[in-house]
Amino acid sequence: MARNRRRHAMSTPLPFPWNTVHRLQLVTDSITVNAQANGRDEALTTIVEELADGEVPPDEETMERRYRTLAANRAKKYRYHGMVDGQLAHQLHPEPFVQSHFETVALREIVGLVSSHISPDEKRLLQELSDGDSYGQLASRYGIKIGTLKSRVSRLRSNVRNSSVARIVHEALDVSTSHPTGEQTRIHP
Repeated sequence: MARNRRRHAMSTPLPFPWNTVHRLQLVTDSITVNAQANGRDEALTTIVEELADGEVPPDEETMERRYRTLAANRAKKYRYHGMVDGQLAHQLHPEPFVQSHFETVALREIVGLVSSHISPDEKRLLQELSDGDSYGQLASRYGIKIGTLKSRVSRLRSNVRNSSVARIVHEALDVSTSHPTGEQTRIHP
């Protein structure tokens, strides 16, 4: 009998906006993890949070358009972050030392760990410096004095160097260079 109630409850159409949320949830559900899937997931979360805050769009079309716009925007963000993470990994260790898929995954985790401890703006600033932009160019671009920029970068580098993340990265790099045969060593966080 409970099974029949569930079937009946699912066959009853949901009112707006919940019918649209349900449809978007079906579109969002993906077995693939990539920038597009992450973008759709974040877009749906934003839509639900807006509904919880009482921001209900006037109709289904407007809600779906907002979802598509958010999903595209968020997917672009995830693609950009992936690109920056790859560039940051290359800057951390420019010569090709990755010998296996395991090491590639480990390196991405390390870059993600470092990236999670700095803001996107700080990450972009370090990336611009590593790409060869001068302090003068960056100070002009951001509308601040060169001395202020140098102090900000110095504090940022110091904070990263003195964080627990730096210790983990140093241990991981030591392990990867001291065990070329693939022997595994536990790294203590």
